Amino acid sequence: MNENFEKVLKESTYDILGVPQVDQKKFTKLIIEECIKLMHEQERIPEGFFYAKNANIHELVIKQHFGVEDERAS
Repeated sequence: MNENFEKVLKESTYDILGVPQVDQKKFTKLIIEECIKLMHEQERIPEGFFYAKNANIHELVIKQHFGVEDERAS
């Protein structure tokens, strides 16, 4: 595991009576968001720009595949 994975794991972990628990939904959502962020960085297209059609389509497909809601649609 690298530092990116460990950061996401830490962000999705909480304690119950001193025992670390992972919020699986939050963990999954954070992993997907990291993948989407990386995709946007690789395409060198700022997220949310109207001309970023391919990146935004791929983002939508990834979110739909994993059942993650798009907060921008709300």
